[in-house]
Amino acid sequence: KEIGWYDISLTEEGKQDPLMRHLEDQRPIFEWHSDTFDLPDGAVHLAYGDSCANQAFRYGDNVYGFQFHMEVDGPLIERWLNTPVYQAEIEQTNGKVDPAVIRSETKQNISDLNSLSAQVFGEFLNLLGHRKRFTRLGSM
Repeated sequence: KEIGWYDISLTEEGKQDPLMRHLEDQRPIFEWHSDTFDLPDGAVHLAYGDSCANQAFRYGDNVYGFQFHMEVDGPLIERWLNTPVYQAEIEQTNGKVDPAVIRSETKQNISDLNSLSAQVFGEFLNLLGHRKRFTRLGSM
């Protein structure tokens, strides 16, 4: 399980990708998953982490897959931490995941992640030809 903030690194292809290049090689990004995926045939591997090799890929010019959560903000993370099903998932880690640490790291990292999200999702809209309709994160 990866629950909390983990460093995500770019592959050489990721450093050249129009969306992923904004990660600037490596940075902490929020994760909440216990599964992973194999890269689809023909996909370009864009990002990896120490405990999960496949963190992002691109298929063709405008299809992306992410293992991490760039879409989160502080209130959403707090809601997840207070959701009974997710609390049970944390308890199953036998102390390896600490909500207090997640809250502390969220305070340190969330502003940078939200800025990164605006850049990455803005670039994605550019790829689709809709940038002029993008006014702020989450609205079109």
